[in-house]
Amino acid sequence: MQSERRPLNTPNEGTSAPNQTAKPKVTAQGIIVQALDEICLLLEAEARLTQMLLEQAQSAQRHLVADDYNALLDTAQEQQPRVRQLAQLEHQRVVLTKRLSAYIPGIQKLRLSQWADRLQEPYPTKVRELHANLQAGTAQLQRVNRQNLALIQRSLRFAEMALGQDAATYGMSRTGHYDDSPQLVDRKL
Repeated sequence: MQSERRPLNTPNEGTSAPNQTAKPKVTAQGIIVQALDEICLLLEAEARLTQMLLEQAQSAQRHLVADDYNALLDTAQEQQPRVRQLAQLEHQRVVLTKRLSAYIPGIQKLRLSQWADRLQEPYPTKVRELHANLQAGTAQLQRVNRQNLALIQRSLRFAEMALGQDAATYGMSRTGHYDDSPQLVDRKL
């Protein structure tokens, strides 16, 4: 007698499943988790960029104090792409928050610091930590930027004052017109 050889059974053989490929179920909870994970990643990236911008602002401050304006211009040019990246990350976070608001009503109107009351663990803890980190970096960056602005304004006032004195030396008022005050050099040469 010959033994009949049969192929090995495949995993779905003998089942009545009409579709051989399983489709993952998309649930509201899955969408919420995915959106919150993405938002957390965006917050981390925003905090890193804010820290980089803080370092560049501190570098700009050193250049301002040292009157190294070429290095200051280089630093300012390096900051521009990071500022644009930060704006893009913030925009992405707003878009995700809008998407999330379909599943967590009212979250779009809340500040990030108020989200914790609406979320399930581990997200309240994560969001609080990420928000605190981002807020601290942003506050430091704003402080350094205000200091840099004050330094720039002081430099401009000094330049205006110096230009005003030079103009007076040559017989011109700050408006650019000649004064009738005594002159060091005769204008009728």
